[in-house]
Order: sequence, then structure tokens, then C-alpha cells
Amino acid sequence: MQFYQLTSVLYLLIVCIVIVGCGGTVDSILLETSLQNAQSAVSDAQRLDAEIYAKNEITRAMKLLEDARSAQLAGKGAQSMELAYQAQMEAKISGVQARQSVLQTQIDQVKTEILDAIIQEKTHQVSTAQTHQAIAEELTRRALDGSDRAEKRANDAQAAAEEAKKAAQKSMRYHETQLAISEAKYVLGFAKEVGATVHAQGDYAEAENLIAQAAAMLQRDAFDDAARLAGQAEERAQSARLTSIKAADAVSAKKTKAFTTAKIAIAAAQEEIGRAESVFASVYAEDLFRRAASALEQANASLNAEQYSQALQTAEQAEELARQAYTAAEGIDSQRRAEEALEEQIAQAKDAIFKAEESIEGKRKTDVPHLASEMYERADALLADARTALSDERYESAINSATQSQDALGEAIDAAEQLKNVEDGIFEAAIAISSAEVEKNEDGILIRFSGNLFASGSAKLNAEFLPRLEQLAEVIKSLPDYNVRIEGHSDSSGSEKANLRLTEKRAAAFKKYLVDQCGVPDERLRTVGLGETAPISAENDNSGKSKNRRIDTIIITREQSGADNNRLGRP
Repeated sequence: MQFYQLTSVLYLLIVCIVIVGCGGTVDSILLETSLQNAQSAVSDAQRLDAEIYAKNEITRAMKLLEDARSAQLAGKGAQSMELAYQAQMEAKISGVQARQSVLQTQIDQVKTEILDAIIQEKTHQVSTAQTHQAIAEELTRRALDGSDRAEKRANDAQAAAEEAKKAAQKSMRYHETQLAISEAKYVLGFAKEVGATVHAQGDYAEAENLIAQAAAMLQRDAFDDAARLAGQAEERAQSARLTSIKAADAVSAKKTKAFTTAKIAIAAAQEEIGRAESVFASVYAEDLFRRAASALEQANASLNAEQYSQALQTAEQAEELARQAYTAAEGIDSQRRAEEALEEQIAQAKDAIFKAEESIEGKRKTDVPHLASEMYERADALLADARTALSDERYESAINSATQSQDALGEAIDAAEQLKNVEDGIFEAAIAISSAEVEKNEDGILIRFSGNLFASGSAKLNAEFLPRLEQLAEVIKSLPDYNVRIEGHSDSSGSEKANLRLTEKRAAAFKKYLVDQCGVPDERLRTVGLGETAPISAENDNSGKSKNRRIDTIIITREQSGADNNRLGRP
């Protein structure tokens, strides 16, 4: 038992060293190997009827193996490996105990058979002696009657009885000695079964020689010498058995280590071959890759044939060849990937530009360029940047600019939609003003009052117009987020200079009323006098002139360029 404990400690130290030096993939291979070894040991013990002769030990081994598999599923690799090896050791112990129990049973059976034979033979011999004794006594009785012949017969019968007794004693000693020799033979047979002819040749040969000497002494009826030699033979056989068990376990541990080391090397070679495959080494380094794959196949074959040293050596060659194949192919594959990446980037840039062009052109003839002109112009400018970057082979920049163009267009579309909704609301409110003309223009919503708003040649508002001005004020005050431009216009009567001054005064008077009388915030209103420079009707008659004499109130809802800002007028 102490030997098994020592072997377990040494094995676990080896396992720890192997795990520290290897990655997760190797760890799993080592663990699975330990579990397989434990399962194999349990199966061997069961075939030896350990469940009958060593029930506690085999039950403990099976429970340890079950716990090892549970630890494996829980991801506790080190714990699982330790439990697996404990299970393997317990199974081996139960197997040894089962063998010993079977041997002892066989010896006991032989003992019983020999003793039964001895008892039967002794009974027969005693019975014969008793018969001869009875005959002798009868003849003696008759001899007492004075017959010389009867006396002789009595003496013969007495001698025969003594001989029968001696023969019975000799037979008993013979069978007892034969039993001792048989026990030595059974122990020696068990020692041979566990490898004594290999691991304990000296003790085995000595025990075999002692058994032969004991048998020879038995044939010469030297029972004491035969029994002594048989005892010595059994001691040598027991020593050979124990030595063989220890040696076999040491060989098994060494074999397990060799198997594990070879298995790890094969796994490392397989991983390196996989890495080589990832860079198409089978194409770019065909010869090296083919040799690596062939070496790996040979390593697996050697492992299956239990040629672990050869498997290790061939696996290491496979790993080195695969590493060389990877190095040779990686440069070529990197260039290929770079070319593919460049082609992909060019395709992405062209696709992004095409989509941006399609989107911008699709909105060019809609209200978007008018309702959100700055955003739309920014999207167009970004698209131009993308085209320039593409022609300069700055593909990433082309993709970014085209994407930003799409984003800017999306913002423009959203802003245009919101502005349209706002202008529709203002338009609905404005058309409710009496005698006002309402329309949308490039700046927003225009509310127009024309005709005799002022006395002729004067900047004084006619009283009849004031209610409409108050309605306008309510609309303006309901839109606090938008500024207002008030434009004064005249017909072409009189001089241009006079008309310009008059329209400036009228626009100012219009604003003053909105601020002073209607409560419109002053800072929201701007005025401009345009004189006769922006007619809306031909002046062939008084009707045309009446239309040109007007006040246009524009609620500014749209973005303004630098040139348009000049038309906003002054406070």
C-alpha cells in the first residue's frame, strides 16, 4: 500500500509539471488519458471478480472514478485528474486482493481435497489394522488352547497390524509434505502471472529449484527435509510475487508517462499544422506541409503500436515541419490578404459613393434642397470629397466622406420634413388673416398686404387696416422661435429715391404698430424699404400699381446663405 501511495505522489508531481508547461488543449488530453487509465483499471479488477473478493476497494475505486468525471464536467481539471489516479490505484489494489483471495481459495480447496484423501486413506488403513488386530487376538485366544499352529498365526497377524500402522503414518506424512509443496507451487504460479520471470528472475528461479528439491526429497521419503525446502520455496515465491507487483506498477507508471508525453507532442504538432492550414500552407508551402502531415500520421501510428519514444520523436518532427510551413506561407498569405483587403476597401468606397450619389440625386428635385439648403449642400460637398479621395486612392477617407454624406443627407431630409410641418402650420394660421395673401418662398412664409394701407404719399397707416395688422401680430407672437422681416414696396410713380425713402418709412411704421400696439417683441422684427425695385405686377393700370404698393411680412423659417442675410434689413 505504501508503494502505491508513493507512486501516486510521484505521478501527480509529473502531471503538475506537464500541465504547467502546456496549454489548455494539452491539459484536456492528459485528463482524458487519466480517466481512461482509471476506467481500464476498474474493468480489469471487475474481470478478476473484485466485487466478490475486494468489494470495499472496488466500490471506492468506482466512486472515485465517478467523482473524477463529475469534476471534469465542472471544469475542475486538476481535481478530476487527482481523483482519476486515486481511482486507478484503488482498482489495482482491489485486483491484487482479488487475485490473492482466488489463490487462497484454490490453496484451501487443494488442502481440503488432500486432507479428505488423507482421512479416507487413514480410515481405511486403521480399519485394516484393526481387522488384523482382531484376527491376531482371536488367534492368540486360540493359541492359549495349546495349538502351536494357532500361535504362529497370531504372531503373523500381530506383525501385519504393526506394518499397517507404520504405513498409515508414512502416508500421512507424505500427503502433508505434498500439500506444503503444492502451496509453494501455487504461490510461484501467481508470481509468474504478475511477471516474476521478468521482474524477479533470481527469486523465481530459486523458488523453482527449491520446489524441485522438495519433490525429490519427498520421493525419497525424506519428509522433514522436503517440508523445510517447500517452506523456503514458498518464501522465495512470495518475495518474487511482491517484487514483480512493485516492478509492474513502476513500469506502468513509466509507460503512462511516456504515453502522455507522446500524446502531448502529437497534440502540439496537430495545433501547429492547424495554424499552418490557416495561412494556406498546403498551397504556398506544399512540400513542407505534406511532410508535416505525413510525420503526424506516423506519430499516431507509433502511439497506437505503443512505440511511445518513436511517436514522440516523429511528433516533434511534424511540429517543426509545420512551423516551417507556417513561416514560409505566412508572408505570401499576408500579401494575399492585404491585396484582398485593398480590393474590398476599393469596392466599399465605390459602393458608398454610388449610394450617396443615388440618394442625393434622388432628393435634388424635391423640397429638401430648399427647406434644408445648408445641410443638403454639406452632403453634396462631402460627396465631392469622397470622389476626390477615391481618385487619390485614399479609400478609407472616401468611405468616411461618403458615409458622412449619407448622414448629412439624412439630417437634411429630417430637417426638411420638420420645417415643412412648421410652415404648413404657419400657412394655415396666416390664411385666416383678412385680405392677406399668403405664400411660401425661399425664406419662409410670406404674408402680403397691398392696396391703400397708407394715405397717399404718407407713412401713416389707414385705420381700416389696423384690425388685420392685429391679426398678423397674433400669428407672429404664436411663433416665438422665428424672426420676421418687414418689406416696404412702392409703385413706379415718382422718383426712385423718393420711393425708396417712403417704403423705408412705411416698413418702420408697420413695425412700430406691431411693437407698440400689439406687443410683438422688437428684437424679432427687421425692416427694409425696397422702393419700386421688386414689382409683382405690370403697371398698365391703377390695379397693377395698387398691387405693387404693398407690405410683405416674411416669417423667416429657412436657412439663409450669406447673400440672403443682406435682405434681412435692420431692426
